[in-house]
Amino acid sequence: MTIEEAANALFWWLVQQAGCAFLAATQGVELGACCYRIGVQQLEPTEKRRIFEVRPLDVADCYIVTEI
Repeated sequence: MTIEEAANALFWWLVQQAGCAFLAATQGVELGACCYRIGVQQLEPTEKRRIFEVRPLDVADCYIVTEI
């Protein structure tokens, strides 16, 4: 998994969250072994910065997204 794939997986997951709108990924850091920490700027319902970790599962194209 690349940082771009991790960001895409995160944004797909965020789209599923009702009532949230996000501007863009603001920072991405590789933690090792295809695990990434990605920061995003949330716009709605309140503006704030959120940090997530994205890790792949053993199943192709499946990821675990955890908010820190």
